[in-house]
Amino acid sequence: MKHLILPFICMLIFCCPAHAQDRGAVRIGMDWGYGMDAYRYWNLIYLDSEVGYVVQDQDSEFPARPYAFYTLSVGFEPSSWMGVSFFSGIMGVSRGRSLLPIGLKADILPRGNSASGPVVSAAAGTAFNTDFIYSKAVFGILGAGWRFRLNDDWNMDLLMRTRICRDFPPIWDEGNRNYVEESLIRKNYNLSVSLEIGVCISF
Repeated sequence: MKHLILPFICMLIFCCPAHAQDRGAVRIGMDWGYGMDAYRYWNLIYLDSEVGYVVQDQDSEFPARPYAFYTLSVGFEPSSWMGVSFFSGIMGVSRGRSLLPIGLKADILPRGNSASGPVVSAAAGTAFNTDFIYSKAVFGILGAGWRFRLNDDWNMDLLMRTRICRDFPPIWDEGNRNYVEESLIRKNYNLSVSLEIGVCISF
């Protein structure tokens, strides 16, 4: 993960001078907001380390847990009505768990990039744990909202989004009061659906 963060920071540093010279070349974005963990399904199979039998935990819930997210992005406009960007930051996933996402986002603006109007956004990517170990999680985001053209250079997007995330969190064994070792896990399927509202500032 450290090898990925450094190039991303370098992109932000070196793209800013280029952006100052040519506003149409590079777009820098800051995205933040809140979400609600609306639905969660899990199917876990692992070996009990104390007695050796197989444990299966399969269930679903509607947790309604709030979380926050914040990302930075670097992108460009391949056409007069579309923007594409790479992003990274931090996002909540479940209670006490956050991930560091790395993804690709596309914005479609029917009225054009230089006008206020509706915006449709789609994103997908993977993520790392906050200790910079790859989590194998994958996610997809689909949203829509309105773009406000603040001036010749700055935009503000208000978006409502739906996020689907396939995660592989550590498994907590209630009986033994500890986390299950990776070697004892036979299946770790976690799927969550979330609703988000956010603001994106780009220039």
